[in-house]
Formats: sequence, C-alpha cells, structure tokens
Amino acid sequence: MYLIKMIGAASGLSAAALICVFSVSAQTAGGAAAVAGGGIKKALAAEGGSPAAKQFRGGLGAAVKTAATKKRPTAAPRTPASRNRNRSTPPPANRTSRTTPAAPPVTSFKPSGGSSAFNLLADSIATTAEEREGLLMIFSATKTAFEEEASVLGRKNNIPAALTFFIITNVTVYNDAEEPSDAAVEKLWDALNGVFEESPELSAMSDREKEEIYDTLLAMSGVSLMGYMQAKQSGDPEMLASYQQIAGTLLQTVLQIEPGSIRFEGDNIVIE
Repeated sequence: MYLIKMIGAASGLSAAALICVFSVSAQTAGGAAAVAGGGIKKALAAEGGSPAAKQFRGGLGAAVKTAATKKRPTAAPRTPASRNRNRSTPPPANRTSRTTPAAPPVTSFKPSGGSSAFNLLADSIATTAEEREGLLMIFSATKTAFEEEASVLGRKNNIPAALTFFIITNVTVYNDAEEPSDAAVEKLWDALNGVFEESPELSAMSDREKEEIYDTLLAMSGVSLMGYMQAKQSGDPEMLASYQQIAGTLLQTVLQIEPGSIRFEGDNIVIE
C-alpha cells in the first residue's frame, strides 16, 4: 500500500528525531497536539503569496468536497466527423511543419529549489533547536520518499498528488484505520486533478507559489505519519493519541473539515 511504501522508503529516519518533536514523551496528548496545532496555524497564517494563492489555499476544503462527489466522465463515442477533426492536416507545400510543445498542466510546476516552506513550518512549530532539526529531517525524508513513489506515476511536483497524500495520511492517522486501497487513492487523485484543472486561482499562481503549497502539504503529512508509525511500533498509547490529535488538527486547519466527518469507505472518500 502507498503509506507502507512511504515508511519503507523513509526508514532511515532515526526514532530519536521523531520522539523529540513536540517533546511528546514529556507532554499530555492534548498538550503535544496544542503545540503542533498552534505552530501549524501560525505558519499557515504567515504564508504570503498572491491573492490567487491565498484564495487557493483557503478553498482546499471545498475542492476536496467537490472531488468526493465528482464522477469520471464517460467518453463519448467517436464519430467520423470527430475522427476527421483529430487528424493532423499536412502543411502547405514549401512550408516546414513545426511542433508546438504542449503547455505543462496547470496542476504541476517547475521546482525552483528555493522553497521556504520547510523552514517556515519548523520555525513556527519547534520550541527548541533540537525539535527544529528533527522537524527538518522529517520534512526532507517525507518529500524524498513521496517523490520516489510519485515519480513512478509521473506525479512529482503535482499539487493534486501532494493533497491526495495529505488526505490519505491524516484520515488514516486520525481514525487509526487501515490505509485506503490503491484504487481509492487513484480515484481521489483523479477527482482532485479534474477539479484543479479548472481552478482559475491555480492558473494564476507562479511556480514558486505552487511549490510552497506542495512542500507544505508534504511536510505536514510527514509529521503525523512518522509520529504515528513510531507510536504504533513502540506501542505507546499516549504518543499515538497525540499524533491522532495532530492529524485531526491538520484536517481542520488546512481543509476546514471536521476530522470525524471524513473517511474512506471501499474505494470512495466520504465527507458528511
């Protein structure tokens, strides 16, 4: 499954880096979640960008709700006329045929390597230098592992892919449930991609702004996922409860969706 592959790819991350984040071992579950939630909200509020980028971030929850009800269109049968329209017309004599490169999809971006999302999140959430270092390790390991899997599908540097990962991670962690099927993940990505392809805000955003959102979604997914898996492996119920609350805070803050109202049923995502 997708999350299991992610953990396997990021297995080099030390347990110490995970445990030190938010000093979970020294706090109550609610206290650790409050530290994380407060820092995340602070970081998101501090994010700059154009009006289009701010509007896009604020509309992520609405996009997810639309995607949850979106059905794949049925391809219309091809008629002789449509087949003729799709045939390329040979260029006139004495003219050279030129191929215009296809424009990149609006849902993807060209990375700049200058994203400040990781540092902004780490500075907002961490209370010590050790926590900051641990967070940056988690963010980097999560992105590396995610992109290894996303590259296979041709979805590296793709906003719907990052949001799909954010959703399946935090819904799984919050509910302490089995991760959704590969078919459910594919269906969710396909629906989100369809919604975002029609987003005027995303069309108006720069590559740098898209990269910041992409990195933010991956970083926040890594915090809840890595901590949750460490808690499950160590059998620590306090730590488990803490990261479940963190996942709920992320769903509420980023998507404005009550965490208890979103889940996977079969190959579908359900939002009540």
